[in-house]
Amino acid sequence: MTMTTMGTTSENNPRYFIDTNCLVTPYNDYYRPRYAMSAPFWKRLKELVNQEEVGILVQVEKEILAGSKDSDALNEWMQSVKQTIINPLPDLSVLAVYQSIMRYLADERNEFSQKAQRSWMSPKIADPWLIATAKCFNATIITFEKSVGRVKGQLAAKVKIPDIAAVYGVRCISLFDFMDEVSGF
Repeated sequence: MTMTTMGTTSENNPRYFIDTNCLVTPYNDYYRPRYAMSAPFWKRLKELVNQEEVGILVQVEKEILAGSKDSDALNEWMQSVKQTIINPLPDLSVLAVYQSIMRYLADERNEFSQKAQRSWMSPKIADPWLIATAKCFNATIITFEKSVGRVKGQLAAKVKIPDIAAVYGVRCISLFDFMDEVSGF
């Protein structure tokens, strides 16, 4: 299988796909441009994206751009990796897993509230696309999300990436664990 980036096809599929929160949180809280650690973090992450070690989905890009200002540094950083952004929509295997995730959420036996289901049903939401893409390409998702404890017989109010990823056999790690795994940060 190959991934389709914005205009090119890649034989080298990323080993990791990054969640929106692992770009926004570091930008807002840890590695803003005014902090001394900022430049090395963003430079190393850009290297990994350009080397196709880390993939950024078009849905993640859209979530970031929707919440940013045109002149902010995160928007500029996203523009600097735009040629590597991955669009999973044309891939039928990814689409099949995405549809399976939607059916899983809607299945009454899995006990998700209507609100929780709707939170993932928009094609603009990156989370199910991350899981579907990672599943198809045997990749790991980098996310700050944590599994939500479930009580049998109660509808889950939220859907979290690690919970659904576990159902599909997709590994999730935090940004900090990722930084340890790939080194160079």
